[in-house]
Amino acid sequence: MQAKEFRDRINQMLLNRYNWVLSKHKLDQVTICVFDTITEVLKEEPLVIESFGTFGVEKMRAKKLRTPLTEKICPGGEVDCPALVYPTFRFHKKLRHEVRHHYDVTGKIHDVISNKERKENIKNENQK
Repeated sequence: MQAKEFRDRINQMLLNRYNWVLSKHKLDQVTICVFDTITEVLKEEPLVIESFGTFGVEKMRAKKLRTPLTEKICPGGEVDCPALVYPTFRFHKKLRHEVRHHYDVTGKIHDVISNKERKENIKNENQK
């Protein structure tokens, strides 16, 4: 999904839920502000968004790497890999469940129904 489609979908959701309509410029500003805020928070601590997931930061220590290709380039074949800090994201259980049950194994989208509804459907089919 491209940024334009994402913006249009957010505008449609705001219209449906809250009867709000924002200009494309204002919506872009809000979106940029949200992502900038996430970036700023991650510099200090992990960010947990309920029912969505956890944004965090992981650190990788500095190490020496060795591959056959580097032996030709530098004597000894070792290359220094500096310490890295990179962002991570862990899905919340609810989001993972929603996404997994939205697609079947072939990747086709199907209607999401709860386990209770599924059991009732099976029970009704067995009674027929």
